[in-house]
Amino acid sequence: MKKTVLSMVLAVFVFGVGCKGQENSSSDPASKAYETCVEQVMKEGDEKNPGKLPPEVNRQLAEAACKVVKTECAKDPDGPVCQALLKKYGASD
Repeated sequence: MKKTVLSMVLAVFVFGVGCKGQENSSSDPASKAYETCVEQVMKEGDEKNPGKLPPEVNRQLAEAACKVVKTECAKDPDGPVCQALLKKYGASD
């Protein structure tokens, strides 16, 4: 099971699943993108490993993956990485 969880986390990072959001304000595009990302990563985790991960573990993995992009957008909100992720997760202008 540890290999499965580790593989899932690595796949999330390798394939660029990320989210952004500097604050938890629902009006902030970054927060919306972050929440969308978390939902998508959790859904993928459930589909790939049905019933193998407790929901709270699945959510923690998703949040960890999405936090990477939060960091990038905090550094450069107008940068290409942040803007691409906003677009990917439906939070771009």
